[in-house]
Amino acid sequence: GGVVQPETPRQAALAERAAREANQEIVALFTEEEVSVVGLQGADRGLLHSDATSSEEGSEDGSQDGSVTAGALGWVEDLVKMRVVPVVSALAEGPERAEAVAPDRAALALAEALESFAVTFCFLVKGDRLRDPLSADALPGDDVLPEPAVVRRVADANARRDDGGRVVLTDLDGFFADDGPRGAQVRAA
Repeated sequence: GGVVQPETPRQAALAERAAREANQEIVALFTEEEVSVVGLQGADRGLLHSDATSSEEGSEDGSQDGSVTAGALGWVEDLVKMRVVPVVSALAEGPERAEAVAPDRAALALAEALESFAVTFCFLVKGDRLRDPLSADALPGDDVLPEPAVVRRVADANARRDDGGRVVLTDLDGFFADDGPRGAQVRAA
């Protein structure tokens, strides 16, 4: 869940580089599956903004305090309308520089700003995908689902949204299913 904030400019540059490389790996995975995709950095073109406090002042759940908000997303909406999947890194424009933010906060900020779309939040499980719906308070442990606390936070926040969005636990086959992501739908606790 939590995001460690770099203490030096060199650490910040390394964190940004790691986020960009992870983004490129995800884009390559989509491209291999013949999905139209574009990699974006949350800090680019004012896509994501953060007023996060330092990691020493983080919240109880290990995530950062402060807010993550989305900027003007008209151009991202245009990509989605053209059936291009935007893969956005969890780097946000901070007060002084680009900074890493909790991925769930970044995803929720984007989903809220993309209000004209029903967003599906997909989380990959280890091993075969789960099929039966489950409650966020009955999620499998770390051996099946990396960071179940993040899934719980997203499921709870998604339940407060009224756009028909879903939270799904899936594997790669289910993620790339012809008719959209398949897997276990997660209900808020």
